[in-house]
Amino acid sequence: MFFRKTGTWINIQRHVYFGKNEIEIGNGSGLGANFHMQNCSLVIGNNVMIAPNVKVIGGGHKFDRVDIPIGQQGNLPKSSLEICDDVWVGNSVIILGKVNRIGKGAIIGAGSVVTRAVPDYAIVAGNPAKALCTTEEFKEKNEILSQGYKIYTYQDTQKQKILNENINNQ
Repeated sequence: MFFRKTGTWINIQRHVYFGKNEIEIGNGSGLGANFHMQNCSLVIGNNVMIAPNVKVIGGGHKFDRVDIPIGQQGNLPKSSLEICDDVWVGNSVIILGKVNRIGKGAIIGAGSVVTRAVPDYAIVAGNPAKALCTTEEFKEKNEILSQGYKIYTYQDTQKQKILNENINNQ
């Protein structure tokens, strides 16, 4: 049995691999092509978008003894992951076993490697994935940009300061 529970209007694309794991998937949620999970139980909330090529990798191999080959030391227990409602997981994201929760409304950028829990409404990206801002902060920045203003980062202001000093010293 793959699914403990399924919602309505779910979308499971081709070449999805569940292994011997259990999964719950909520209403209006989908798994992109080539989704792969191993050694993990997974609960997916409602309206979750998981892009193609996403990997959820739980468990793993024990490797605490140096006198025994790693392949003979056994496996770590399965992990469990909850992906809350209204989450968007980008293409080719890898979610590792110590992650137990992806918060409501979170966005994970394409190609990210998620190594820890993601808070509600966080936008994370990178390897390892780091919080960039919240969805509300992103919305505010876009509203400012749409009005024709530029948003300057600290690095931008430092570069401008150096440029101004060079001009003034000439």
